[in-house]
Amino acid sequence: MKEIDKALNSPSKKFKSIHVAGTNGKGSVSFKIANSLRLSGYKVGLFTSPHIIFFRERITINNVKIKKKEMEYFLNKIFKISENRLTFFEITTLLAFCYFCDKQVDFAVIEVGLGGRKDATNIITPELSIITSISFDHENILGRSLEKIAFEKAGIIKKNVPLIIGPKANYKSVFRKAKQKDAKIYKVQNIEGFFDLQNQEIAKKGLEVLKKKFFLSDNAINRGLLYRPKCRFEVIKSLKNLKKIPKKIILDVAHNPDGFLNLFKSIKFFYPNYPIRVVFGISKNKDIKSCIKIIAFYAVYIHLIDGKNERLISKKTLLSIFLEEKIYKVSYEDNTENTLNKAIKLGCKNKEILLICGSFFIMKDILHLLGGEKNFILLHKQM
Repeated sequence: MKEIDKALNSPSKKFKSIHVAGTNGKGSVSFKIANSLRLSGYKVGLFTSPHIIFFRERITINNVKIKKKEMEYFLNKIFKISENRLTFFEITTLLAFCYFCDKQVDFAVIEVGLGGRKDATNIITPELSIITSISFDHENILGRSLEKIAFEKAGIIKKNVPLIIGPKANYKSVFRKAKQKDAKIYKVQNIEGFFDLQNQEIAKKGLEVLKKKFFLSDNAINRGLLYRPKCRFEVIKSLKNLKKIPKKIILDVAHNPDGFLNLFKSIKFFYPNYPIRVVFGISKNKDIKSCIKIIAFYAVYIHLIDGKNERLISKKTLLSIFLEEKIYKVSYEDNTENTLNKAIKLGCKNKEILLICGSFFIMKDILHLLGGEKNFILLHKQM
């Protein structure tokens, strides 16, 4: 990465950046910080992954996706220099860096893809590093203990660069690395209830540190903190093309045990008296047994779906895992449309919350089947 970045005239060094790692919350924290900076008058690049609908969602400036022509132009440059030596994510990362450099952004908020130490994004030297949380996910790559996972995420810590750590990132590996790098640590206190309040606190602390060096208005910070990306506790109050829907429809891309616990606690925080019906699909490489045990504890019924993406586990295989765990309140239909229609119908009849959750890779089909975001009447506008 460093060699090819240098051959491209080091775009990674041509803009100020904020680097965000963490098992959960890193996408939301990145989005909040980017929008707070934008609302303060800056031109702000944002690099996140994966995408929900379009690949170009991963690379934006002031919430506007990179154009296809610009994407093709920079990809051709990267391909010519890299000679097929890079992974998909490395190519995508360099594409973002080239684009942000060319457009002369004031800041770029860079979300880590996986882990941190060996991540393609880790060639930047940011103004601020953030580790939102540490919990189990991608153990086959990052390690089988939380301390090993913390070690990988601590790899983003840079010399004399301030570090924000969320309440679930307090691990020896993080403190040890910060001491080695003389990185001043700013801790964020734990907040119970809605998980996004924790994301807000982490982003707020980061913005307060940035404010010591750069102009940021309090109004912009307060407004920016309320922003959430698509399919992060996205609450649909009603659909324009349907007279009746369940009590609420909630879309969320929780995909690991800690993420599911936070999600269900948040639903119970807002809707303590309503049963929860779940539509669920997940990737093959996740801790599926731990995830389904949490879902089964909270859900009255679970409808399984899959999709075209090869990383998704088939609904047939997923059903077999549920049955192995002696969880029987689960089924699937012949396709996602029929599954969703059945879940909506039963959710209406029983006055339930309908939660659609799991992999990023199920959401494109779900959004299409629900009529697209123009068909949504949201409880709170998803910025």
